[in-house]
Amino acid sequence: MKITRLEPFILHAPVTRGGIADSTHTLTQWGAPGVAIHTDAGLTGYGFSGTHAHLATDRLITDCIVNSYGPLLIGQEIGADPREIAALWEKLHKYPPIYWVGRAGITHLALGAIDIALWDLTAKHAGVPLWKLLGGSAAKKVQAYNTDGGWLNWTRGRSSPIASGWSKTKAIGPSNSRWAAQAQTTICYAWRSCAKRWARRSKS
Repeated sequence: MKITRLEPFILHAPVTRGGIADSTHTLTQWGAPGVAIHTDAGLTGYGFSGTHAHLATDRLITDCIVNSYGPLLIGQEIGADPREIAALWEKLHKYPPIYWVGRAGITHLALGAIDIALWDLTAKHAGVPLWKLLGGSAAKKVQAYNTDGGWLNWTRGRSSPIASGWSKTKAIGPSNSRWAAQAQTTICYAWRSCAKRWARRSKS
């Protein structure tokens, strides 16, 4: 299986609740610049990154995907098999001209989209869902947590993630909110648990 073509795309989707905001700006849409990686086997893998739906910046990401990383993926010996994900990631990440320009930001958002697309291709070629390819099991449960708590627009009049039934949230909101205090307790407990495990490991 060989990579034959990269097809970039940019999606902008409306966010829920009419918009989200913090102390610096407001978002009404969420961006997903990404890529469809086509192969000679008739399989296509899809991957994308997440942005603040700034079209000019999203175009920089897709341009990086196609014009900077694309030549390293199409027609290359190591790129002949898109299932060699780790080797391809190292090749793209450590390519000197790109590595010199930046090891984060636009180049990494572009690389992340490619990485996801390669995983999608690998799972499709294996004929199994990606979660199963990665060792997941329908018999196991993974606890979900709310990632929408990082914005500083939570008010006392708005339902919080904790009040909505979430037991875990990603970030702490305003310090005077009840759910933020609960989240602080959860995060501190997690840090203490990690610290205890590290201390035991260091003694052994």
